[in-house]
Amino acid sequence: MPLLCNTGHAPPRLLPVDDSRLRFAHFKAMRITFKALLLLFAFQVPVPAENADKPINLLRKSIPGEAAIPDGLADDNTATVATGPAPLEVVFEFADVVSPEQVIVRIPKGPGGAAKVEVLASTVSGDAGFVFVRGDALRAGDIGPQTFALPVTASKWVMLRFIGPAGSEEVSVADVALMGREGPPRSLYEFSESPAKALEMVAGLKGMTHLKIEISADETSLFEDAKDGKLDTWTFAEAALLASGVGEKTRRAEYAARIDALYEDSRKAVEAGKTPAEKGELLLKWLHAGPMKKGYVSNQTDVSVILDAGTFNCVSSATLYNILGRRFGLDLRAIEVPDHAFAIFYDGATHADVETTTAMGFNPSRDQKALKAFEKQTGFTYIPDKHRAQRREVGETGLVAIIFYNHGVFYAVGKEHLKAILSFFRAMSLDPEFGSAVKNALASMTQWSLELAKAGQYAEAAAVIETGVGLAPKDATLLHNRKYVWSQWADASMKAGKEEEALAVLRDAAAKIPAEAESWISMQAGLFIRRGEAFVKAKEWEKALETGATSKLDEKPRAQLDDWRSGVRTRWALSLIKEKAHEKALELLAKNPRDKRTVQNIVYAVQEWAIASSEEEALKILRTQVKRFEDLPGVRKVAIAHPERAIAALHKAGKFEESVACAVRFADFLREMSGDPDRLLTVAWDGWGQTFLKKKDWGGAAGVYEKALKGLPENKLFLTNLKFVAQEWPRATYEKEGEAPAMEIVKAYSARFPDVAQGYVQWVVSTLCKAAKFEEAVEGAGQGPRGGRPQCVRPVGQLAHQEERMEGSDRYLRPRPEGIPGRQGAREQRRRRLGQLGANILAREGLGRRDQGVRRGPGATSQQQGAAAEQEVLRRAGKEVEGLLPGRRLRPVFIARGKPADHDRAAAEIVQLSGLLQLFVLVLLRQVEFALHRFVVLLAKLLGLLLVRAPVLTPLFALP
Repeated sequence: MPLLCNTGHAPPRLLPVDDSRLRFAHFKAMRITFKALLLLFAFQVPVPAENADKPINLLRKSIPGEAAIPDGLADDNTATVATGPAPLEVVFEFADVVSPEQVIVRIPKGPGGAAKVEVLASTVSGDAGFVFVRGDALRAGDIGPQTFALPVTASKWVMLRFIGPAGSEEVSVADVALMGREGPPRSLYEFSESPAKALEMVAGLKGMTHLKIEISADETSLFEDAKDGKLDTWTFAEAALLASGVGEKTRRAEYAARIDALYEDSRKAVEAGKTPAEKGELLLKWLHAGPMKKGYVSNQTDVSVILDAGTFNCVSSATLYNILGRRFGLDLRAIEVPDHAFAIFYDGATHADVETTTAMGFNPSRDQKALKAFEKQTGFTYIPDKHRAQRREVGETGLVAIIFYNHGVFYAVGKEHLKAILSFFRAMSLDPEFGSAVKNALASMTQWSLELAKAGQYAEAAAVIETGVGLAPKDATLLHNRKYVWSQWADASMKAGKEEEALAVLRDAAAKIPAEAESWISMQAGLFIRRGEAFVKAKEWEKALETGATSKLDEKPRAQLDDWRSGVRTRWALSLIKEKAHEKALELLAKNPRDKRTVQNIVYAVQEWAIASSEEEALKILRTQVKRFEDLPGVRKVAIAHPERAIAALHKAGKFEESVACAVRFADFLREMSGDPDRLLTVAWDGWGQTFLKKKDWGGAAGVYEKALKGLPENKLFLTNLKFVAQEWPRATYEKEGEAPAMEIVKAYSARFPDVAQGYVQWVVSTLCKAAKFEEAVEGAGQGPRGGRPQCVRPVGQLAHQEERMEGSDRYLRPRPEGIPGRQGAREQRRRRLGQLGANILAREGLGRRDQGVRRGPGATSQQQGAAAEQEVLRRAGKEVEGLLPGRRLRPVFIARGKPADHDRAAAEIVQLSGLLQLFVLVLLRQVEFALHRFVVLLAKLLGLLLVRAPVLTPLFALP
């Protein structure tokens, strides 16, 4: 059915905001979240067990009847076995009507167990009126429960018949249960009104067709008589003739007289049978030899036509057979199966099917030849008792209902929908549980309304669908198609240029469907939006903006339409920006309300306009737009960011000198925009210097930062990065060219950065120690500055931390530091300290084994220099230990040359202190672990106490 920031990079560019996409994404996210919450709720809230409508064992609700129930049959104990003569028939009586759903049988071990179970039901008495419900073979040797589902059947008496194995005189059953519900079966009738009232409502649609449709007084009388499921004032023959289309009373009397004559003519042939079964079989053969001798015609469903033409189908033949057979005292009814019907004969608790379309159809399962003849003649397949789920037994009113129903099917095929619907409701008036009639009535109303809508007859389609919803307010298909019909009606009016009519349709729908009134009112905007979107697709922007401008929408859809127009202006403006028509785009955006997305798009348009222009034009544009949009801080931020973006572009092109010149040219503009010219110069110079730093061209970097400091002598970034160059340049030179050139560089920067020189000397000593060149290390230590540890100067390069944070969202303005070797972590610092300590110890031990005759420096003996070096090494080691263990001092030890034992003692002392440090850390960790363990135990005890004493913490939902 149809339905409904880095200093070396440019600031990131703003992106436009397309509100239609954002709203769609927001709606999608909300829908997914809502579904997830519904799913979570479904799993979290179980249905309490006491509210569940579960079947019970009806045999426990039975009352004592005239027939005795064998001991041990229905006591839920398989150890007690009920035994009786085969077949064992037991009747259970109930105080009121019940609805059996399953029969569960257990048979005992060994021979004699039941081989078949049959279920029969009656609402008449405990010995008459039984309807065969189901019969099934039991699996031999299976002592477990064997379960069989039962079709929907109202029962006040239930007969269970147990048939033993072939040849057995007795039959045994271990246990039986009949599961079901108290009360009548749940109705298949889906309409809120009675069939009679439904007929009146449907007949009210007769004005939409040229047909003369009315419910006659005779039909009303028949339906009233059939309310209790049987006929009292009407005869079976008269009712069948009325359903067959014989509406005039005098004509029905003529046909009734002819049926009386058939009865008299058949008496001699039928009464020759000695048993009811023989009489039933003789009657069937007589009918095929006489009144029905002209044969089977698939769509001939009327009893009157049999009398006139001698042709029949399954329904008309079963009806006439029932009419005549009942007059002979035969207990006859009918069976409805998918697309077919036949009669059923009862003799007490026994029964036999009767396929009335063939003379050999009495109890057809006994004669394969008769079955083949029946299937060849009718095209149907015989459905025996074992397929009970497909069989539904009906009485005289049910047979008459099938005649009405067949007429409805013929009308529906011919698309005479009103006649079809009335025929289906006539059938339901006689048999409210006629499921096929219910389904086809709903389908016909749906199909009729859709055909009317497709033909443009929307008022008629709405009337049909409203009638259907009035009868079946919960039918999902009708509810869906009601929305479809009303929305199509409004759309068709809109396409025809009838705007006011389209709005009136939606307001009418809101009045007729008050539960969805808000949705229908909101659809007013949708009518115009759909039209406008067609203009948008064709790039006819002006026409799109004019859509619905003069129409009289309600307040809420008017706001929705205005919001859509705002989005159209945005989309138009974005398309103009792509076409470089920035000025026109800004004019459009300026007409929109100043919401967040409009403001961002205005800023975006200014940004793109400036980028697409030359330098001189860009400055002019930015000055104009900043003044125009004084209330939008983002425009001024874009103006401030533009010079920096221009410099980034020059850097990318390798034009570094031009970038510095550009920064100078933009200085006045930045002051005018309340920007920082020094910052721009910093970006220009630092971007240039970074290129040399990345290549480790220390001389080139030094030259750039020296020039930069001439203009900005107090710039911390330049000083820090120059200090980094002064640190790394001599080290790189030392490794490549040796000590002398490196010292020249150190001397050049020692006045400006004194600690760089000290760090260089210590780095040299450390490097020599690692290479096991202890003598050279001591010489370097003796010549270099005293105290301290090697250190690595860190270039800061973080301009963002030196500037005040700008107000608002300025992510496109904020540079970020370049990837210069930066701050060392705490772990690396500890590693360096311990490494230096070890290097000092090794250097000291190496000194103890040096010859006295080697000179280490001018003007001093080797012994003097060695002793001084030893003391210096120990002093530094002591400082290292003091740094590791505050409060612990290394005892001063003066080691004379040539006394290794003292060397060992000093080394052991240092190792002991290192061990104390490790022990201290382990103890600290152990204490933390113990405290955490105590806390967890205490928390668990507290929680347990709360669970015991606080009832509010018990489960909130009972398990299902």
